[in-house]
Amino acid sequence: MASFGIGLNRNRFDSSPIQCNLKSQTQEVMKRVLFILALSALLLPNSACRRVSFGIEDGVYSGNFTVKYPLPYDTTITGSVSVSFENGIYSSTGNDNYVPASAYGSFSLDGDTIYFQDSTGHTANFDGNLVLQGNYAFDVQGNELTFWKTRYGNPEFLYEYRLVRE
Repeated sequence: MASFGIGLNRNRFDSSPIQCNLKSQTQEVMKRVLFILALSALLLPNSACRRVSFGIEDGVYSGNFTVKYPLPYDTTITGSVSVSFENGIYSSTGNDNYVPASAYGSFSLDGDTIYFQDSTGHTANFDGNLVLQGNYAFDVQGNELTFWKTRYGNPEFLYEYRLVRE
């Protein structure tokens, strides 16, 4: 084999330390890529068909709305309700007696608080807190979603939604 300069007379089967180091680094990167792909393959089937809006899974949730009025009223009224969440937008069904009233608008989360911004117009012939709007504390347990608020800081004045994802 001819030599064309100092250090260029290696044959092609030599393994220089630089080549070995690059080879081990390449293998390490490939291992990481394969691990990430395997992990993604395991997680993807569970999340591919569901979208999450700010921590609440998109979809339709149905259940009950309950309002508790303290003394002097000392009354509890419950009505069926359905609330849908999609991409930061919510829509809730209402009942003829306004328990609850229907609503539509945007929502956002901040820690354990959900904020509803209703964008529909309502008449003034009922308790405005029966409209899904304002700040609510919330809790998610699997497919169950519960959110509630009080009025005037009184825990006996309660507006509560107990829902299950369909």
